[in-house]
Amino acid sequence: MQSAGQFLVQPSAFLDWFNTPGIVAVAVMLFTLFKLRAYYLLRLSPDITPEKFNIGLGVGSALSIVSTLLLTTTSLMFLENVVEMTGVGVNPDRAHSAGIDQNRYPSSVGGIAARGLGTAAAKNKYGQAVIVVSVLLLVIGAGYAFTVLNLSFWESFLAMSVGVGLTEEFSKAAAGLLVLYMIFDTKSLSEFQFRRVVLAAFGIAGLGFGAGEALKYFGEYAHEGHGAFVYGLRAVYCVTLHGAWTLIVGGMLATSLPQDPKLLENKKIDTFYMLLLASIPTAIAHGLYNTLCQDSILALPWGGLSIFVAFRVIEAFLKENQEESKPPPLPS
Repeated sequence: MQSAGQFLVQPSAFLDWFNTPGIVAVAVMLFTLFKLRAYYLLRLSPDITPEKFNIGLGVGSALSIVSTLLLTTTSLMFLENVVEMTGVGVNPDRAHSAGIDQNRYPSSVGGIAARGLGTAAAKNKYGQAVIVVSVLLLVIGAGYAFTVLNLSFWESFLAMSVGVGLTEEFSKAAAGLLVLYMIFDTKSLSEFQFRRVVLAAFGIAGLGFGAGEALKYFGEYAHEGHGAFVYGLRAVYCVTLHGAWTLIVGGMLATSLPQDPKLLENKKIDTFYMLLLASIPTAIAHGLYNTLCQDSILALPWGGLSIFVAFRVIEAFLKENQEESKPPPLPS
């Protein structure tokens, strides 16, 4: 089941998907994306044209590729430091999948980087910000790095929730906010229409993120010789799951976001914390899913529950539309 989760791979895996199984998997993934658009997203907003859908997917995919490369690079940089900090051994099979070369990524790299940031923090007026960034880098690095260590269930759950889940869910939520105000004329919508397009925009961003991430794993599957089932699981199930998690975040934010994006210009810090807090529940669900993927078949029903919740959120918002559209009762 680990192949359906998230794990550390070589950064070059993004370039290795272009082969027969990878091309077929991408075709299946695109078919799935447009079916989800037709069956669910268009019900939320008929205004989602193929062009707008592609733009939203592009934003989510680009963010996925950039953030995943950052996660992978920092994980490799800080891997030896994480090993020393935890005192646990490296799983040789998972390390082999990641292409870990001890000579290429010596233990001193992370230490040098940390000391360099500490020195910069002491000399720079933005020292606190530098310290925060350095801690975040270590946390992010620990996220993927922990997937190659022999950890207990709860240790893995904590690492995957904070180091991968929260990072990715927050990134997808930020992408959802961008897609919302980029492809929709939000100021021209009624209140219930706006709430529905918030769901749609966040769902599109999540699907795009899942699609971009899938390319990396298609490349890794080619090296490991996986069959059609694993490719299909990533192309259909995992991509849909990413969209579901982000749509749920959109549901939590639908009544809080303004229809006029200009109202957010002077509330950047408030917006940051709003996205962060809304991302925590799905980050926990994300972390548990990744942890279950390492050793348990329960990952599939747990992820399926998240998809089910997302579908129920869609139905709840569509029902809200129907109830608001009913004419008021006639006086007796």
